[in-house]
Amino acid sequence: MDSRDVEICRVIGQELYNASPDGAVKIIMRAELSLEEDACRFEYDYLNNSGVVGWFLPKNGMTDQKIRELLVQHRDFFVSQSQPPWKSCEFTLDVEKGKFSIQLSYD
Repeated sequence: MDSRDVEICRVIGQELYNASPDGAVKIIMRAELSLEEDACRFEYDYLNNSGVVGWFLPKNGMTDQKIRELLVQHRDFFVSQSQPPWKSCEFTLDVEKGKFSIQLSYD
């Protein structure tokens, strides 16, 4: 069984995949989560199978809210494991390889 943070990241990856443009092979989300956990600033980029880089906005207005809630759960899990609260992250989903990575920033 995977750790709770890995489970949360899998759900984030699925949300990003669902929201991304057709043909995206890599999806990058940058997020800054407020310390109060009530607001989050997002940037969404993608790379398509032709090597073209672009940005997108999720068509479903609930996507940002769902991902914000998942990021709050992720950060809360880290805090519960005696880690300091992170402030921003960069989440990368490699669609072709079916893998994700997340880089956390504490500044």
